[in-house]
Amino acid sequence: MRFIRVIFFTVVLFVSNNAFANSLTGTIHTLHVNLQTNRAHIYFDGKPSFDGGGCPNFWTANSLDDTKFRQYIWPLLMTAKVTKEQVTVNVQGCTGTFPVITSVDVIPR
Repeated sequence: MRFIRVIFFTVVLFVSNNAFANSLTGTIHTLHVNLQTNRAHIYFDGKPSFDGGGCPNFWTANSLDDTKFRQYIWPLLMTAKVTKEQVTVNVQGCTGTFPVITSVDVIPR
């Protein structure tokens, strides 16, 4: 019986974590930095909706105070925008009404 409970809770955790993550591949239409809110935003051509788990939106948002975002992800997004390369953007969680970018994969690698 204990084994079944462990499996059940493992499956629930796996499903719940993935239910709040979203991944979209596309070409970046707009990069936007808002100094009033201290956030960087993007949206794709065609405006597909990102959803970090309860915050569906065409735009994503990340804090400019996030050093790793500024150092690693934002330069990839700028390069992809300039070169018109497709990117896969993974979001998870929300900041306000915007999904938060957790990783980016530039295509082709």
